[in-house]
Amino acid sequence: MCLFPFVVAAKVQGVVMATTIAFLGVTMMYSLNEVARELEDPYTAELGSSANRLQAAAMHSDFNERLLIFHRNGRGRALSFSSSSLLPSAP
Repeated sequence: MCLFPFVVAAKVQGVVMATTIAFLGVTMMYSLNEVARELEDPYTAELGSSANRLQAAAMHSDFNERLLIFHRNGRGRALSFSSSSLLPSAP
């Protein structure tokens, strides 16, 4: 990436065109690298914005609270299976 502007300057005749191509090429590579960093680990605060941070502790306590409510309402009964329901029926 460091040599890209020099290669463009050697291959392109016009100064304005060489500057434009070099600037756009380096900007494109930098942008692609930032997108790759974000896709590699999307839930860290150091790479992306704080809006992408995964609030694992809050999600865990919310999940536990919903499970307790579900269980207290009587809908959290354990399922029971008979051995005949697990075996395929005979023709």
